[in-house]
Amino acid sequence: MKPFRAARLPMPAPVAAALRAEEIAGQRLFGYARFAVLVGLTIVTLGLQPAPYGYYNLGPIVLIALVGAVPFFLPHAVKRRGLPYLFFALDVVLVTLWMWVFNPIIWDGLVPEMLFAWGVVTFYFLLIVLAALSYDPKLPLWTGALSAVAILVVYGLVASRDGAVDSMLLMLNAGNLPPDYDQISPAERFAFAAIPRILEAAVLLLAACVVAVAVQRSRRLVVREAEAARGRANLSRYFSPAIVDELLTTDAPLGTVRTQPVAVLFADIVGFTRIAETQSAQDVIDLLRGFHQRMENAVFAHGGTLDKFLGDGLMATFGTPRTGLKDTINALACLRAMLAAIDLWNAERAASGASTPLRLSIGLHFGMVVLGDIGSERQLEFAVVGDVVNVASRLEELTRTMNVRAVVSEAFVQALHEQAGSDANALLAGVAVQPPQILRGRSEAVAVRTLA
Repeated sequence: MKPFRAARLPMPAPVAAALRAEEIAGQRLFGYARFAVLVGLTIVTLGLQPAPYGYYNLGPIVLIALVGAVPFFLPHAVKRRGLPYLFFALDVVLVTLWMWVFNPIIWDGLVPEMLFAWGVVTFYFLLIVLAALSYDPKLPLWTGALSAVAILVVYGLVASRDGAVDSMLLMLNAGNLPPDYDQISPAERFAFAAIPRILEAAVLLLAACVVAVAVQRSRRLVVREAEAARGRANLSRYFSPAIVDELLTTDAPLGTVRTQPVAVLFADIVGFTRIAETQSAQDVIDLLRGFHQRMENAVFAHGGTLDKFLGDGLMATFGTPRTGLKDTINALACLRAMLAAIDLWNAERAASGASTPLRLSIGLHFGMVVLGDIGSERQLEFAVVGDVVNVASRLEELTRTMNVRAVVSEAFVQALHEQAGSDANALLAGVAVQPPQILRGRSEAVAVRTLA
């Protein structure tokens, strides 16, 4: 019986796109870094080899620079997944040729095996490090593997020359050969002289593996950030920014049931049923979407939480999930922004031929509410309940009998004075004091103010 294996889910398209964008950006960054490295190598080689010997190095450097310029002159080329591997393979080949094809104007006594003592393998390490900038963990591995192969191939070619192995062993043994050297077979000499090259190739592969692991960890970070952004975007479709931030910064639910002071706002389109009767289903949906979008913008712009849409109405709270020092100020500013948005929308609709203007009614109250997570373990909802919510809903209904656009409770006005201080009177401009009103379902009158 085969062991059960969980199916590997495909990477979401937005996350894959973000990762691919980082890969392409990394390849371009590699081009910049490559250019800077080549400039540095040009300065070093010209300094180490005076003219005219150093000029020979300019040719390979320019050729390597041209290969690295492809992503800049052909930006669409780097989007093909196979081409970067070709570029890095060319890098290894060009660096190998640069290191091992001799400068024809240097003295005749220079032999290839001498270059093994000059640390040319460090150039391959540089290629592996540059490959890490590509953000593809396979590219450092590819570069390291090709570099290791290049080291071993060059050793085989160099060691095939007459006397080359003897020269390399002399360098390894500080110019001295063992007394029984003549008794060692050519194959054993070849293998013994190859040990440093095998170690270099192995270290190149190990370094490439370490770099690849580091790149993979960076990719995971990009994936986590992309998934977090995707999660935030998805949550923002259903929750206000305040709730989204709370959800993303804690592993626990939004909190145990508690009480705290909150401003509660209800808004509704007056006579929506009558308006809907004269329009098509699509026009009704478009109207609701336009209304919801404008009201949502007003709530979020003033730090509120959109508790829920109620058909042609909505409930918003200010001071959830955490209370603030400007909850009432923000709530009143949101009320005015909603009314202004409806006025502007009515003007736009009239200009496009709509005959019936929309009228918005708003109720606003403040007080202690009960809030927290309710529901089952699998389906939670952050709820705000209590008498304050009921009163705010009744205040919105009261706008119709009082023929005003908004009704604000005196309790809200008192809380506004506490938070706004001397600025409260200016904020309440146009809000008129009214006699206490009896709300539906309540026996005691409630002190209110109205905004016509």
